[in-house]
Amino acid sequence: MKKNFLIFLAFLIMALMLNFTNHFILFPLALGGMLLLNIQVYRLFFRWKFLVFLAFLIFAVPLFAGDKNAVFLGISYSSDLFRSSVVMAERSVILLMGLKFLTSRISVEQMAQAMANSRFKRFSQVFSLSMQALPDVRSITNETLREFRHESTGRNFLSNLSDYAIKFMVRILHYAGSFYDQKPLKDITNE
Repeated sequence: MKKNFLIFLAFLIMALMLNFTNHFILFPLALGGMLLLNIQVYRLFFRWKFLVFLAFLIFAVPLFAGDKNAVFLGISYSSDLFRSSVVMAERSVILLMGLKFLTSRISVEQMAQAMANSRFKRFSQVFSLSMQALPDVRSITNETLREFRHESTGRNFLSNLSDYAIKFMVRILHYAGSFYDQKPLKDITNE
């Protein structure tokens, strides 16, 4: 556990030290280091949602914000924001690799044992309860989203969105109350 945490800490320090002058050294070093440690971590980066997020982060922000002081293929953009976006995307990749590495190597029992020495003494209980509640929360979310998609025609999008956000919060709060009645915590203090 300590070795995995130290590796995560090294990736965190790399992400914090990363800037535009040293990203040509640190980013490939982080990618190569993770390639040697755990190649399974790279599956995260081939998902289309993550790639769309990175593309939006790198390309959309410089197009719409900042002073347009550079031109590429007739499109003006902010070169300062582009550099900042590239560094921010590389930081997010390094942090995600470190977190994925850390969470893929440790179990709930190891995390509970580590948290027992800190203020999170009831981590295993809270984690098991949250894992029991997760399927129900997911079904409530999917049901509300399905209703929103089918019934949102004809009205203003923002008013529909606010109506369904309120419905979603009420359903989650109602579920939390019924879940608490079924499985109450005996002691909620951290002592």
